[in-house]
Amino acid sequence: MKRLRNHLGACAVGAALVLASLPAATASATTRTALAPRDATPADGSKDATFTPATLDGGVSKILVQPDGKILIKSGNGGFTGGLKRLNADGTLDGTFTSAYTSGPAITTLALQADGKILLGVNTVTDLNNYGTKGIVRLNTDGTEDTAFAAAATAVNQPTCNSSTPCSAASEIKVQIDGKILISVSRNPGPLAIRLNADGSTDGTFAIPSGTLGIPGYASMPRSYELQADGKILIGGNFSPKIKRLNSDGTVDTGFTFVNPEGFYGGLLKALPNGKILYSNGASTIARLNYDGSADDSFTSATLTGVGYNAPIVVQADGKILIGTSSSLVRLNADGTIDDTFTSPTATGNSQTYGLQANGKIVVTADGNPDHIIRLNNIGPTSSDGAVDTTFIPPTLDGPVNSTAIQADGKVLIGGNFAGYLKRLNADGTVDTDFAGNLPSIEGRVNAIAVQADGKILIGLEDSITLKRLNADGTVDTDFAGNVPALDGQVNAIAVQADGKIL
Repeated sequence: MKRLRNHLGACAVGAALVLASLPAATASATTRTALAPRDATPADGSKDATFTPATLDGGVSKILVQPDGKILIKSGNGGFTGGLKRLNADGTLDGTFTSAYTSGPAITTLALQADGKILLGVNTVTDLNNYGTKGIVRLNTDGTEDTAFAAAATAVNQPTCNSSTPCSAASEIKVQIDGKILISVSRNPGPLAIRLNADGSTDGTFAIPSGTLGIPGYASMPRSYELQADGKILIGGNFSPKIKRLNSDGTVDTGFTFVNPEGFYGGLLKALPNGKILYSNGASTIARLNYDGSADDSFTSATLTGVGYNAPIVVQADGKILIGTSSSLVRLNADGTIDDTFTSPTATGNSQTYGLQANGKIVVTADGNPDHIIRLNNIGPTSSDGAVDTTFIPPTLDGPVNSTAIQADGKVLIGGNFAGYLKRLNADGTVDTDFAGNLPSIEGRVNAIAVQADGKILIGLEDSITLKRLNADGTVDTDFAGNVPALDGQVNAIAVQADGKIL
């Protein structure tokens, strides 16, 4: 079964929009996409009968819900085709929305202004040799183009585009509180970041000096951003040095004195409330900077192995720092030194899922090693060492664990691609045999697990029926099963809202 992309958007009324990409009736690359909200009042998995889903030809890659409940959908994948459509709150196509961008040009990104107008990044390139004339447009609330805006946006849109005078689609659009518009583009020659006034004209007060980001082109685009409380902008990417700070006008903050450490490739940035900055180099170090970009000598940069570029960093209440690597979970002291009292065992494969129990202990699974299900001590003073909790004895599995969930009673649900696909473990790690004896036949990998407030269990599957709900004892909730519509695609994530509705 082909894996397809999906996107979720939240409606103001509290229903969830569920986007499922379904194979078209014909054997072609075309997909038929259906939008439907899941109403759970009561939380029985039935469709919201007040929502009439529109059938669309082509994939949908983004949803924005307007304040009035209408739904903007962006189709296409950033290539040469795609478009924009708007649905009414009941799911029907909005006939009052007439736009030249409902088909044809690919929409690369979109954003909503406070006044309801719609900003689009547009790729009007029809092939690799032909250049379009617009990279950003603004639509009025009815979908018609705000031609005055397009004409004013000469920083991106040119009457004639060619290899020397490029028109590039905006790949990122952010609307500031003052109405000014920050956009990011990839092109050569030309600036990679531009700010427009609310009318589309170039904001002459914002300009990143030539050479700041190195050689123009996609490779030099900022890859990570952090906004500091004073309005300054931290950027990280493949330029030199690899971390820079800009003033609010785009100029380089010369008071920021970061120097690339040897072997630094650029990675995650995190601005701390006290003005200091944590960063990883995406390979082997976690370090901290002072507000001015100088190395924080009070923080010892620990040398680690296999830190990913997007490795999550969690700062505990006591200031200690947890970070996952390719072989283990590591904890650093607040000063950056490795916390030797925390000894997480070596794992084969990257840490994949984590579950925090109410008592503060951490249940960890790792990909690439089906036997690696452990629980770590993480509370003090006598059990905050990260050592394996020897009172927790998990079963040996013949396949990887893809998802975990912790019940209120401390029992641990695990799902994956092992025999039986779903198990519940007692608080000591042993298999809950009563639960196992009640489980229905499951014919595919369990990708996602969520536990409702009433103790019922939702599981997302690679199966002929991709969403099921179990009672707390493991038996099938037949009332729910009878109301779930057929979904031709895997369920990879599940979330339960406070009102009981299901995303």
